[in-house]
Amino acid sequence: MTASRSTIIAIVVAAAASVTTLQAQTSSLNTTYVGGNGLYGAMFDLAAPGSGVTIQSFDINTGAAAMWQVYVVTANVSWNGLDTTPSAWTLLATTGTITPAGVGAHTPLNLTLNYPIPGGGQKVGFYVTATTASLLTYTNGTTVNALFASDANLSFYEGTSKSIPQFTGGFSPRVFNGTIYYTTCTMNCPPAPCSLTFSSPNGPGSIQMDHGACAPVAGASYFVAFTFAPGLYPAGWFYGLDITIPSLFNWFNSGYPFTGGLDGAGAATFGPTAGGFLPSGFQFWSVSTIWAPGYTNFLVAYAPKTYTIP
Repeated sequence: MTASRSTIIAIVVAAAASVTTLQAQTSSLNTTYVGGNGLYGAMFDLAAPGSGVTIQSFDINTGAAAMWQVYVVTANVSWNGLDTTPSAWTLLATTGTITPAGVGAHTPLNLTLNYPIPGGGQKVGFYVTATTASLLTYTNGTTVNALFASDANLSFYEGTSKSIPQFTGGFSPRVFNGTIYYTTCTMNCPPAPCSLTFSSPNGPGSIQMDHGACAPVAGASYFVAFTFAPGLYPAGWFYGLDITIPSLFNWFNSGYPFTGGLDGAGAATFGPTAGGFLPSGFQFWSVSTIWAPGYTNFLVAYAPKTYTIP
């Protein structure tokens, strides 16, 4: 077997069969409206220190009538290092032309993004930008990725500015001026982030994944996928590139030569069905996702992790 072949291991951990309804509460976090500088867009990280939140919308600081767009880093990681790579981002929304409230005031984007970010303090990059050369007012910062504002559920970090065309130019550090609207779950909530850890307890060439931190959620299901050749389907996969629910099931049912068993403590040991071991130095990538009942709705994905087999 070589790394050029797409080999995927998938394991589903199904929770209780009963279906429950998630209940949420809307909150908001202000950064600042001090202004003092501006360009056409701003990138910044958000993180949820607890069990995760769902980002809904933004207010911005602007005196320009313009159309605005909101992007997120597809892999649910920081913007830092990806600010000039459009392919690493997903467009969440584009507004119509919005009449500004004026510099120093709240200009609502009036979005319903419903974008979940994982908990555990994992930073996720967002990009709020005009579609044309329309000024977004922000404040000069002190340190890129320094914590600037937070509440009990959400943390906001200093970032960078961007020019037009999008994903070009810009200055750092810069502080996005605005308000972040988000929802938190108050009843029948998804679990805290799963802790995917890897080891080789059976010696060189073996893999064990510990997925034990994923607590059961009534009606929800976990899906953990592995690939030995990350990239666009069918050359390889990790969440965020081009995944669809039918693809998940096709891969799970396609009879790849690697299988895994899950024990009662949430650990899984993988290896070739015919016995033997994987080559030492072999690298693979893994992601964990949580789905609503019946896999009808994606709830949250955790950042890809990698492991090299000793």
